[in-house]
Amino acid sequence: MLKNERIHALDALRGIMMLLGIFLHTALTYSIVDHPSWPIHSNKENAIFFDWLFGVIHMFRMPIFFIVSGFFSAFLVYHRSPILMIKNRINRILIPFLIFLFLLTPISIIFIKYSVLILNGGMLYGSIISVLESISPFMLIPFSTMHLWFLYYLILFSFFVFFIHFTLKKFSIRLDKTIVLFDYILSHQFLKISLLPIITYLILFISGNSFIEASTAFTPNVSTFVFYFTFYFFGWILFKSKKLIIYFSGGAWTYTFLGIVCFSLSFIYSENLEPNYLMIINSFSTWMFVFGIISGFIKYLNSHNRYMRYLLDASYWIYLIHLPLTILLPGLMHSINISIYLKFTCIILATFSISIVSYHFLVRKTIIGQLLNGKKYL
Repeated sequence: MLKNERIHALDALRGIMMLLGIFLHTALTYSIVDHPSWPIHSNKENAIFFDWLFGVIHMFRMPIFFIVSGFFSAFLVYHRSPILMIKNRINRILIPFLIFLFLLTPISIIFIKYSVLILNGGMLYGSIISVLESISPFMLIPFSTMHLWFLYYLILFSFFVFFIHFTLKKFSIRLDKTIVLFDYILSHQFLKISLLPIITYLILFISGNSFIEASTAFTPNVSTFVFYFTFYFFGWILFKSKKLIIYFSGGAWTYTFLGIVCFSLSFIYSENLEPNYLMIINSFSTWMFVFGIISGFIKYLNSHNRYMRYLLDASYWIYLIHLPLTILLPGLMHSINISIYLKFTCIILATFSISIVSYHFLVRKTIIGQLLNGKKYL
């Protein structure tokens, strides 16, 4: 990898992981299990497939996203400067986080109230009246970081590595030995598919969870921080190694298949497996997905494509605004008598269509697009 060579595959990964949020959150509405972290749930229209789909996406989406984020953060630090990295993260992450947190909170609360009433048997007119009567100024106050939690943790990681970088520099501590160890592990097939899952397993074991859920509280969750920071740090060291293409040059289908098989086994037998076994299988599955999906993107999407570039530019905006849509649309479509799978597909397509059209006409060539993408299209 050359110093200024653009890795289009990582750009694509970052965007696609954001877009998968539409599938993940819509699947939660129609899953069998009513997840406490998701505010709406259909009690009459459910399918086990959506539990499986949510689990698969959840297993790899955020780990891969944080790996890519760590990689690009290291790029900014070492090819520009730590100060410019922090400025970039403030402009591209912190400011959008604060703006959209306050904009989306009241909208999301209103849509949640409406869809909850409808999905629980409420009539359309009565539900609308009930929602309108419940509106208050308190809705303007963010009650959590919502789906923007990963932006919150990215800011925390950015300042954390900024502090660590200057601490290491002050005491003349280098990461050379860490990089040598990293290279040694990734250069040996057995080591990379065993040691990395072991590290993940140990974090899960200490936290007492079979997997780490998203933490939407403003108070940072230690388990969430440590778990996802390991992937962020992996991406950071991956950049320093300069061997991304080498380490992710093959095995895309094999690794991904193993990830699907392992997760499916833990999914099917989760009630009969001891928590430790679930932790082990989930840790292994996550890293199989990491190696498989990143390798696949490196192999098939590591070149410039203007259509993909447009989609990736739009992905940030789509991710920011998709949550209220995936909350409202199930309520609006609840009375339509069609297959649950067709309903799921319609919600995905409607959410994406509304988001992409609004991006093209309201965002792309405006100051909002410049804020999100770092540049303004004419």
